[in-house]
Parts: sequence; structure tokens; C-alpha cells
Amino acid sequence: MIRDLICDETIGFNYISEDISCKYDFFGNELIVGIISPDWSKGWRNISSNKYISEIISDYMYFLNQYVYRSYFINIIGALALVYGKSSSFFGQSMFRYSHYNIDKDYKKFTDTINRKYNNLNTNYRMFVYIMSKINALDPYVNRAIFYYSKSLGLITNLFEEEAIICLDNCIDIIIQFIKIKEKLPTKKRKDMHRFLKEVLYINDLNIKYLDYIYDLRCDFGAHPAKSLWWDFNEIHMNNYEDIIYNVRLILIKFIEYEYSNRIVLKKPISWYEWFMDNCDLIYDFI
Repeated sequence: MIRDLICDETIGFNYISEDISCKYDFFGNELIVGIISPDWSKGWRNISSNKYISEIISDYMYFLNQYVYRSYFINIIGALALVYGKSSSFFGQSMFRYSHYNIDKDYKKFTDTINRKYNNLNTNYRMFVYIMSKINALDPYVNRAIFYYSKSLGLITNLFEEEAIICLDNCIDIIIQFIKIKEKLPTKKRKDMHRFLKEVLYINDLNIKYLDYIYDLRCDFGAHPAKSLWWDFNEIHMNNYEDIIYNVRLILIKFIEYEYSNRIVLKKPISWYEWFMDNCDLIYDFI
């Protein structure tokens, strides 16, 4: 599949890997992404003599297929957000899908059009490559955490600060959910769970202070009607937005590294059949 990304501000660079690559289109001023992923969206309508069962299976496989290929794009979206601070979306203006057994050849044709000499070896690009090597949006928790973080950047750009705070808090809440399950931690009050993050992700007291601050803003202004100072939210807190985003960004990167070391959903399976059998129940709960 090849499609363009909608970005707050287009970043001009090229990136190539074995299953996802992107290139900057100078003339269209856009980032074009190509991926290889399984195609499970068709051929299920007559899987059962029971039409109701066939419809359920067909719908599930369609959305599972959509989830997989979108996850590849979300890896790019997450890396752009974490490295360049730009919000983006896979709902671009064009999309080309190739569904046949020679998909590898089509993907190679796409990567052959990428100017490898154009790759920028500055610090941001090296960080982008590092994030892409770790990030795994096939895991539903990583997928959702990236979504809310990237969305928060777009909301702040468009001056929806309170809504951005809710998204940032959602991002942290998802990270807590994953770590709670993985580490088999007890359920406690939200700010107590922040202290667990300190132990697991090796963050410091200042990071925890900002997590508490974000949670208070979410409760007092974002998720519930404010009792006072509702007109003055931006004036009071605007100088802290940069630090808030920085701390959530740091924790999200730590979480991506943690998921990489404690992987449940494989990022690059040798067999997609085995991947499906291992994860079909988990993914079903999220789609």
C-alpha cells in the first residue's frame, strides 16, 4: 500500500526499511509512505453456511486487516510526533493498494524511487530511525498511546489546550494500563500509579510531578466543568505547555522502549498465520 500523510508541517526526509518506507515529494510537499502488510479483507463472505457467522467473520477480518496496515502508518506517525513534534494522520488525499503475490516487487519499485542520498544524518533523523526500530503500533496499547499523543500536538497547535491535556492524560493512562497488566500490579489511585511508573520506567520525581499536574488539570478543567478560573485556563497554564509535552514525550519513549523489551505482540512475525492465532482474541477486544 502507498499513501500520503497529512501533517501539520511536512518534514522533508527519506526513510527505507524492509516493510515500511517513506519519501518526501518535493513537488507535492508531502510525505508518501509505502508498506507491506497481509491482506485479509476479502474472501470471507461464504466461509460458513450460516450467513450470520460469515458476516461476523468477514467484518472481523476486514477490521483486523485495517488495524494491521494502519499500525504500520501509526509507527511513522508516532516517530514524527516524538522526534519532530508534528501531528499527522493517515487520512491523506491518495491511496494505492496492491493485492497480489508479487507485492514485494511493487514495494521494491517504490523504494527504488527513494533518493537514498537525500537521507539526512542529523540528530533528529538518527532519533527517528531509533524510534522506528523500537516502536510497535501492532500492540493495541502502543497504538492508542501514540494516537492520543499525536492528537494532543494537533489540538495545541489549533489552540484547544484543555482538550490537548485530556489527550495527554489519556496517553499516560494507557501506559499505566499496559504496565499494570504486564507487571501484575494492584489497582490503586491514579497518582499512586504514577509512582509505579517511576519504578518501572526509571523516570524521576520531576516527571512524576508533571504527571500529577496533568491529571489535576484534566480533572479540574478538561473532563469536568471548572469551578473557577475557566476563562483564565490558557493564561495561567500556557507557559507550562512545553514542559508538559516534554515530560509526556519522555515517558512515551520510555514506554516504547519498555514494550520493546517486554513484547507481547510481535512487530515482524515470520508467519502472519501464527501471529493471527496468537493475537486474534487480543485484537478483537480493541477493534
